[in-house]
Amino acid sequence: MIEDLASIGWRPTLIGLVVLLIGTIAGWGMAADREFTPAHWLRWWLERIILPGLRQRSWLARLVVILLNNATICVLLIWAGGVPAGAWIGVVIVGLSLGAALRMLSDPRWEMADYAGLSEPADRSPPDPESGMPPAPDRLVALGVLLNLLELPAITIVLGLTMGRLAAPNHLAPADIWRIFACWVVPLLAIAAGGESLWLGRRRTF
Repeated sequence: MIEDLASIGWRPTLIGLVVLLIGTIAGWGMAADREFTPAHWLRWWLERIILPGLRQRSWLARLVVILLNNATICVLLIWAGGVPAGAWIGVVIVGLSLGAALRMLSDPRWEMADYAGLSEPADRSPPDPESGMPPAPDRLVALGVLLNLLELPAITIVLGLTMGRLAAPNHLAPADIWRIFACWVVPLLAIAAGGESLWLGRRRTF
């Protein structure tokens, strides 16, 4: 199993990470302009498709929405890697979208933090008047965030598989690519989606 990851190669993985980082920084900067048209397309997708699913009361329903969204993006990226210039275009688009989404969810001018449930909960417990200390952190939220971080190795593997097809060939057969995706990426995404669903459910009031 570990040999599968080694077969991806460090070169396509590193190239993919660099391109994604550049795209994310560019997307963050572009979304500073509220007239940036692609950001409005992304906002429609978030508000009409993703965020309503994340507002479900059921932990499992939120998990399914997150997993389907992330897995679909990963599948499309790997598929694009088999098309000339497809890997470059696909990773740049994902980076731009990621950067723009992060800016829109954190910048008050986009007015999306409250809608997404990412602002501070209104019913948060006040500090203890005797000790003056804030309440103890929610351990389930901390656990959810830690599990959510498993998205990072999943994304790293997908970038290596994507760039390794034509952009920086690692000569993996298509069957091997999809086997690695099924054995490594899908479980990591599923666990990460469970963690994200957990902390989202603990932070917001439905």
